[in-house]
Amino acid sequence: METIKRYLRIYWVKVVFTLLWLFLVLYPNPYHLYESIHRTINPPINPVAVEGLLYNWAVPDPEVIEKYVLDLITYQYDWTTYSMPWYFPTVEEVLSRGAGDCKSRMIVLASIFQTLDIPYEIRYSVNHFWVHYETRTENRLERGNVAFLASGPAGASLQMPEIDYKVTLRAFRSSWSAMPIDRKILFYSGFFLPTILINMAAKRFRKQKMATIRGVEIEDTVL
Repeated sequence: METIKRYLRIYWVKVVFTLLWLFLVLYPNPYHLYESIHRTINPPINPVAVEGLLYNWAVPDPEVIEKYVLDLITYQYDWTTYSMPWYFPTVEEVLSRGAGDCKSRMIVLASIFQTLDIPYEIRYSVNHFWVHYETRTENRLERGNVAFLASGPAGASLQMPEIDYKVTLRAFRSSWSAMPIDRKILFYSGFFLPTILINMAAKRFRKQKMATIRGVEIEDTVL
């Protein structure tokens, strides 16, 4: 029974060590994940930060403004822009880099719309973030029924989304392919390296314990 308990303890140590390794490879600074979750719940819309982008539109056209933002912010995965698998930036971070993914484009566009008093909603699906406005044409990725959250000046609403698994899987694969090769090596090594290190440590501990026991037995024999 004692042997089983010992092996279970070692097993759970390996599991915890492996998960910690994988997490730190993805997020060397865990605070960035906390920031991203907080900003997802409270999007950092910042009209002041986009004041320098505003043109003197006689009649602001949401579609024209959206096209401007899409051209302004080069699409890049978070791995490329921020060296993380998933990160929710501020408007200032997006504009300073001039690149980002759907979250980056969304937060800049929403900030411009808010400055120009254009009605809008921020919508989240399981694999995409976008800004919806009255005249917007929906597509396969940006439809009302795929969003689980819609949030705007009037408030927020939740719903059960319709998940397009093909699109979601394709988005995951594309994001994963952007992961730097050195981080991939570190990530995959987490599935076996912790086990090797823990086994080596356990083996060394057993040797030291056996040496201590033998030392005590020799002392008893001498006495």
